Amino acid sequence: MTQQAFARYFGIPKRSIENWEGGKRECPAYLLDLISYKLEHESLQPPMTVTQALLLFAEHAPYHTEQCLELIRHIELGDKEIFGRKGVQYIAAHLDEYLDFPVEVQQPLRQVIDRWMAEHPAT
Repeated sequence: MTQQAFARYFGIPKRSIENWEGGKRECPAYLLDLISYKLEHESLQPPMTVTQALLLFAEHAPYHTEQCLELIRHIELGDKEIFGRKGVQYIAAHLDEYLDFPVEVQQPLRQVIDRWMAEHPAT
């Protein structure tokens, strides 16, 4: 996981992570406990699929519903690799338009994007 993905996942400034890794500062013990707690509890939930992410995005961004449903149909009926990538790229391209999304919506969407990109590098 990259520093940027880690920062997004845990909601920690990237600069803090850089300082910890560079030895400039120490990560507070309470934060290590919170990170551990989050990893322990979130690992019990299966990761969100691209289809689930598209549905969540469409629910909170109704203007994009038609395109999201079209991508889901292609994912379910066609090539999951090609249309999964298109779905992730679609969410990534439009997510920043919706900075008012609650963190409980933004965070899982960004996790799907980061996970998909890590597991399916561009060829």
